[in-house]
Amino acid sequence: MPSPPPSTAGDASGTQGKVTPAGRSTEAAARQTVVTTLVAAAANGFWADFHSFLERLPVPTFVGVLATGVLGGLLLRGRGPAGVLARLAGRLGPPTSKMRDWFLAPLSQRPRMAKALAALRRVLPTVVIAYLSVASGVVVILGVWGASQGVSALVRWVSSPSCADPRELSVITAPENVDALRDAAAAYTDEADGCTPYRISVGAAPSAAEMSDGFTLGWCRDDESFPRLFGRRPDAWIATSTAEVAHVRRMQSPLVSSGQPCDGMAGGRATLSPGPSVAGEQLIVAMLAERADDLKNLPPEQKGDKTLADVVGAIRTRLGMRLVYPQPGLSSAGLIAAARLVGLERPEDTVRSVASDDSADALLCRFKRMTKAEKQGYALLVPAHSVQEYNSGEITNEGCGGMDPKEPRLDEVQPPGMPVLDYPFVDITWPDENAPASRDESAERRLALGRFAGWLAHKHPLFGGPVQPPALRSGADELGDAKDEIARRLHRVDLQFLLDVSGSMSRLLLPTSEALPEIRQTLIEADRLSLSTFWQDKDEGIRISDPTDKEGASQLGRFVGRFRQERSRGRDAPLSNAIDELGRKFGLPGRSVVVVTDGGPFGAEGIPGRAEQDIVRALKRSSSITNLYILVFGHGGCGGRFPQPERPPGSSQHVVCAEIEGGQSPRTGTQAVASALNRAIFTLRGWS
Repeated sequence: MPSPPPSTAGDASGTQGKVTPAGRSTEAAARQTVVTTLVAAAANGFWADFHSFLERLPVPTFVGVLATGVLGGLLLRGRGPAGVLARLAGRLGPPTSKMRDWFLAPLSQRPRMAKALAALRRVLPTVVIAYLSVASGVVVILGVWGASQGVSALVRWVSSPSCADPRELSVITAPENVDALRDAAAAYTDEADGCTPYRISVGAAPSAAEMSDGFTLGWCRDDESFPRLFGRRPDAWIATSTAEVAHVRRMQSPLVSSGQPCDGMAGGRATLSPGPSVAGEQLIVAMLAERADDLKNLPPEQKGDKTLADVVGAIRTRLGMRLVYPQPGLSSAGLIAAARLVGLERPEDTVRSVASDDSADALLCRFKRMTKAEKQGYALLVPAHSVQEYNSGEITNEGCGGMDPKEPRLDEVQPPGMPVLDYPFVDITWPDENAPASRDESAERRLALGRFAGWLAHKHPLFGGPVQPPALRSGADELGDAKDEIARRLHRVDLQFLLDVSGSMSRLLLPTSEALPEIRQTLIEADRLSLSTFWQDKDEGIRISDPTDKEGASQLGRFVGRFRQERSRGRDAPLSNAIDELGRKFGLPGRSVVVVTDGGPFGAEGIPGRAEQDIVRALKRSSSITNLYILVFGHGGCGGRFPQPERPPGSSQHVVCAEIEGGQSPRTGTQAVASALNRAIFTLRGWS
């Protein structure tokens, strides 16, 4: 039996035993190994830092460092490099050899390493000296460079006074103009000499009707049950056209206390002062290149390019295309387009022209997601710069950025008589800015806004085009008249909201209720709204609440208040059962039903995968439900059900499932729900 290894433990009395020579050798080797590892790790880190310094040198690395190192060596005592190397070797040789032997001791025990280590011992002093030469070059170069940077910083610090935090100026404009205005504001700030007293923030403007309310009530909403602003109160507004400014001013009402919560925080009726135009372009008709060629190749008697009415008629009748523009109630560009076309078209053309999109960019993004066959049938009436941004992939809407090289671009068609967009810079003065304590600051603010407006008008017009002179205005409100005429032409919808209030909907009720006020501009006065909820109770089974009283568009605030009283409860109930029960709760005339759910009711149907068939059957049994539009939160929420608006066989009822997509922040969720609700209302209006 082999003998046990020497003991290093103490005896029974607790006295430490003596360590044998072999034990001392093992401990020393272990210490050397640990130290070697630590030194190697430190050298690794040093080399990484040193390499990073080399890469940042302001001269070519190998030339500058080596040349400076050699120059430094020549300037040392001695007449040449040989003398320098000899003296360095004499001074550094003994400590270097001792460090070398101690550091390499663990490796020298291996026979195969002996020859290599012997050679390394001979060249190590030379390597160290060369390394020190390179390091000296780095030190000299970094020293000179650092000194120059320090002197420059000192000069800047002495010549420039310390800057206070700049005040913020808020400018709003239509959503499709926001990116261009932000770029211009950044360029304007960069050109400023010395301290910048103001920082310019850019935001998207709400609809014309909402702005008129905001400018009347100190930028406070009047469709909420609690005080709430539209956002940061703006200092200026870049309108899309002079006609839009006149329309908003016409809609402003004298400030009269209404007893609403907004009255306590209202800053009063704002004064709008239009200034210079800061851009200029036209609305244009955009279509795929092959369809633009088709239009050009029409015989002159069919193309009729002498008037706008002729060109619009050729696009609709000869080419069979749908000419669309953004929703006039939400988009200034859409309202201007509608005002120009509404007198040239039949009522049924107007219904087909109005889209659900709230901006030109939103319309272009929806167009981008279409198939090529679908794109062939659309002509878009949008601002010229929006088409250019679309073709270059610069539209930044979610899911719309970039442009694949194979993606078909849009061609611009410019019929005669298209509206001119002159983009006036409108100064906004709020009543509290005229108070004695605020007059000096307000004067400085107006001066800063005037400088920015002048810079845009004369040096940096938006979209790179020439500035248009302000359009001549008649006393009539063309935009308001067009909006009224469109409302008369659109079909009335009777909307019955069916809200899923099961437990899984608890976090989704808030963004839904927050989004409801945003549908106001999509509604017309003849529309009617009602609300029911559904869930499954543990003891009582499927529950459907009775429909609330119908509310008109002017009573939207009351409808929203009822909606916000709902709380989640119970479990998911099958949607087909809810439709059956809801259809029995009201009679004719029929209503269009908008379901808002998280998709849980699909899984609650009796047989997995049969939800679509069960819902269609329930809809056919409910003669009082004319159309069904299901809104499901989240990507993939519809699960492939009802991929396109379809009509069940033998029925005039439509059914469709659409997904509400959006980010996790409450504001993003609210915007996504509002867009989905607006699309639903427009779709149902087209089916009515």
